[in-house]
Amino acid sequence: MNQYPPIPICKTAKPSLWRPHRAPDGRAADAGPPPGGSVLPGRWPALDGLRGLAVLAVMVYHSGLRPFLPGGYLGVDVFFVLGGFLVTVLLVREHQRSGSLRLGRFYLRRVLRLAPALFLMLAGCCAFAAFRTRPDRAAQVYRAALLTACYAANWDWLWSAPLGLLSHAWSLSVEGQFYLVWPALLYALLRRGAGLRGAACVVAAAAAGAACWPRQVA
Repeated sequence: MNQYPPIPICKTAKPSLWRPHRAPDGRAADAGPPPGGSVLPGRWPALDGLRGLAVLAVMVYHSGLRPFLPGGYLGVDVFFVLGGFLVTVLLVREHQRSGSLRLGRFYLRRVLRLAPALFLMLAGCCAFAAFRTRPDRAAQVYRAALLTACYAANWDWLWSAPLGLLSHAWSLSVEGQFYLVWPALLYALLRRGAGLRGAACVVAAAAAGAACWPRQVA
């Protein structure tokens, strides 16, 4: 069995994101990947470049050059879109290869990737607050660290807990909540036979609803 994932195409006899790699003479090449490695690389250089531009835009937005790039904060949205795309590709590829999704392994990989750096940062912030700030300010940092550790920093308003040093952690919390909800939802849709088009319709409806949701409730 070919262990390499197929690549995307637009036309297939059966709706699918992928098809096997074909040799120059048009025959299916099942013996292995083309020269240079897998037919679907683990990294897309173009996406790395887009990430770099997004980082620069956010840095400019938070610097004194904000008047020259007032929309630089949209770089965070670019990261969200790229992250969602890459995670979805991994999940769909696994489902088409094995017919199922091992969500436990997926969540474990996310934790091992994000948790070490996150808890190191939180430990540093708490240590700074303990030795370099007043007790009342330190208590605020501890509460913010707890919210961040639970990936709930974007809900700080709900508990009236200012984030202070960790005000940037809201985006990480949004990412963590996406990782928690979307794989399980995608798995449920695929298991019930909704297919990729059905999943795409659900995502489009959810995006439209989020865009129309009022920012403030009277």
